Amino acid sequence: MGYLVCYNCDIYYEVTKEESKEIECCGECGFPLTYFENLKDSYGHKSVSKSAKNKRTYAEKKSLYSLLGMGFGVILIVVGIFEFIKVFNMLQGPSVITDPPGPPWGAVIITAAGILTTRISYDVGRNWMVGAKGERTVSKELQKLPESYYIFNDVTPPGNRGNIDHVVVGPTGIFVIETKNYRTPYVVKGDDWYYRTRDGLKLADHAPGKQVKRNSMKLREILIKTHSINSTVWINSIVALKGEVSIEGRLNGYKIMNYNELHQFIIRNGLILNKSTIEEISAIISEFSLQSL
Repeated sequence: MGYLVCYNCDIYYEVTKEESKEIECCGECGFPLTYFENLKDSYGHKSVSKSAKNKRTYAEKKSLYSLLGMGFGVILIVVGIFEFIKVFNMLQGPSVITDPPGPPWGAVIITAAGILTTRISYDVGRNWMVGAKGERTVSKELQKLPESYYIFNDVTPPGNRGNIDHVVVGPTGIFVIETKNYRTPYVVKGDDWYYRTRDGLKLADHAPGKQVKRNSMKLREILIKTHSINSTVWINSIVALKGEVSIEGRLNGYKIMNYNELHQFIIRNGLILNKSTIEEISAIISEFSLQSL
């Protein structure tokens, strides 16, 4: 006699091994079930998360640097204003001044430097702040997944050109997720992303579909090389988007979905990985990630 465990509902079904082959999903929530010969084996199986990391992601660091720059700029502005007030008070003093103050060039320079520093810091960091906010939102959404899933944020595989926003590993597979927090509506045709202008559609410089597929391929190469998976295991590439998007035609090897659609898509993807494989893959990815949950 064995057990089919649903980590989404936190319940189990007592079944024979033969019966377990005929039952794939929980009757309560539809979540894939995991089979155990011994019920105790299902307890505390998320061992990698015990050494969870919580460093700042790349986007969070960039956002912090921008905020520090803006703060420094504000300080300069305040100092410049005080200098103006100081000169103004001197001019409002007694009518006879043996040494009248000259033009407040120091105050002008300090204030102008503060305004410029604040503006540049904001312009440079605005996209990073928006991106970091989107990544935090997706991370919170992914934490709704059952305990049988491992979540990694800001993963940088060796030799990769950039970082991966999120990687999820669980019974239903491996998921590479790129988070985009766009305000501009986009039209997607295959791998190409367009935005609307007065003159019609214009091809965007960035291509999130190509980015997420490239990251998935790099991660897959590493996992195959370490014998964690075989060449038949597919890595799901997802662009998690907050914003308006129109998809024309068929997407090539990746999916686009809203943040709040991730949970259901992941748990209903299908049961393909067993416990030992999940833990082996997660141990490898943990080495390249700044945050693991």
